[in-house]
Amino acid sequence: MITDAAAWLRDRRVLLLSPHADDVAYSIGGLVALSGPGAAMTMLTVFGRSAWALSRELRAEGVEAIARARAAEDGAYCAVHGISYVALDFDDSSERGYDEAGELAAAPADDPQTGAVRDALLEQVRTLSPDLILAPASIGGHIDHRIVTQAVRSLGRDRVAFYEDVPYAAWRSLRDIERALTGAGMTPAVAADISRVLDEKIDGMWRYTTQTTAGTIGEMLLHAERLGMGGARYVERLWI
Repeated sequence: MITDAAAWLRDRRVLLLSPHADDVAYSIGGLVALSGPGAAMTMLTVFGRSAWALSRELRAEGVEAIARARAAEDGAYCAVHGISYVALDFDDSSERGYDEAGELAAAPADDPQTGAVRDALLEQVRTLSPDLILAPASIGGHIDHRIVTQAVRSLGRDRVAFYEDVPYAAWRSLRDIERALTGAGMTPAVAADISRVLDEKIDGMWRYTTQTTAGTIGEMLLHAERLGMGGARYVERLWI
């Protein structure tokens, strides 16, 4: 198990795959902070169009307004961390007609957008040519996350590591998470101690004002703390 995550990422071109604006900040924002502004990172947000925001006023303005707001949040987050930013404009599950239960139960094979997303995502990978891709593990089963996960699994274990999706990971026991990921052929590879950059991660999460609540922060803390080991109180974990 690699514990010096910053050293592990050093001198690599890293592509951070974010199904939606906020997934990277929520799930591996500590790892991003540990890597520092000198790291060669690009964040790619796949599903850029959404019908969902916390604010009723913003929801009433419609999809285009929400998309602009969320892209601005992504851009601000990336600017703080010195990350390059690429956004695709696929409709997310809220725009494709899924309700809250349906988006966690649907299969990528049954979604008509899966093929187009996969092709666009793999084309971006070819263009950006990263040394390493950090992608969602699809804990929780969200259809958008599963589409992204399946698209990059074919690239091989030397190029892709998978992060534990927050907040979904907080909703399941560690035993269930580990059973699901090992059952999918994954092995834990990196345990990053994010304790010293925890405040920076929380600040990054709050940048996503269209989505983030105190409850979301609490779910992140719950999951990071139960991953703690040794002298590391808060941890983020990657799988290969």
